[in-house]
Amino acid sequence: MSLLVSCTQAVIQMVECSHTELASRLLTLNGVPYKDAQSIVAKRSTWSRYHLLLNRITKMETGNLRPYLNASMKLMFGSEQGLMLQRSLHTLEQRVRDAIPTTVKVPAGSHIVHGHKEPIWTHFPEFHLAETPATKAQFRSLAMACGMTIGSYQSLQVFSLKPVTHIAPRTVLEYGLWLSVLTGKTYRLPDDEEWERAARGQPVSLRESCNGHDIGTFLDNVWEQNFEFVFIPKREKENTSDRRILTDKKEVLKNLRNGDCMAYLKNGCHGGLLTETSANWKSKFLLPGRMYQPNNLGLYDMTGNVWEMVTAFDGDITSCGGSYRTCERDQMNVTARHAVGFYGDEETGFRLLQETSALDYQTTLEQLEKQKN
Repeated sequence: MSLLVSCTQAVIQMVECSHTELASRLLTLNGVPYKDAQSIVAKRSTWSRYHLLLNRITKMETGNLRPYLNASMKLMFGSEQGLMLQRSLHTLEQRVRDAIPTTVKVPAGSHIVHGHKEPIWTHFPEFHLAETPATKAQFRSLAMACGMTIGSYQSLQVFSLKPVTHIAPRTVLEYGLWLSVLTGKTYRLPDDEEWERAARGQPVSLRESCNGHDIGTFLDNVWEQNFEFVFIPKREKENTSDRRILTDKKEVLKNLRNGDCMAYLKNGCHGGLLTETSANWKSKFLLPGRMYQPNNLGLYDMTGNVWEMVTAFDGDITSCGGSYRTCERDQMNVTARHAVGFYGDEETGFRLLQETSALDYQTTLEQLEKQKN
């Protein structure tokens, strides 16, 4: 089913399931004047007939359905309103297309997960997971299409490929519901067990380090990869002959406590004199996806860059995987969990899971109404 058809189906389902306010708002946000949108949505009998016509069109053995869809809109809603509806749905289609993530198949299988208090053996059906965390560009595109809040603090550049952060868990859930309704596929946050299953790769790695490899191998965006720590004794700050690069973290922390360590960014910039508790000794680089090597499933940044929201076994939203500012080694593994604030934070993003099962429009629309209210 083409994306234009699925966007049209979404509006039809909103009308037929009595979510007319959602439908009229969606059309208004994508170019139809509000009064015209209300008038178009109010034609329930016309929408019912158009639904039947749309089903026939989608069964046609032709590659390009767009001309038939455009002509059918004008036929059913009149030339003026049909043209407005046509333009609105084309705008909606493009915005949704820009928001759809590239996904990677995670094969069905069983392995031990650590999301509960004790490790348990769990079976997983096949599912698809986004290749990278959702980007600012993807979030902005869907937010504009559906009227979701874009905070000024998010700096959502139109073409930014960096992960979107500062997003409230409630908004993330709404994002997944909108994407589901408009594509006809079920998108949602993974639960912590599904996330751990994907992070361990295929074949499943039993190691708990980053994606099955060790920190320090330049495979994750974490603080150790962005700074070079240089030992400088206090008594000889100007004597460069005693300076040496520190590679062992314990030694770095010891000298940070003593004030005997300077940090240099690996691009050659000076990092400044540091102390153990100062915030500027951590990495300050949120990077676009695909900058580091993926795990063996092809998933990028499962550890490092941003913490990723997941649904915990008790239904709350938590996060996994560490961020670009994570410095504790025990937080940089697939079993670590991190609390998520009510409004999100600068280190936390999300990636969506796509289910293989068919979408239940009515249930999804009801959930969407609850999220918006």
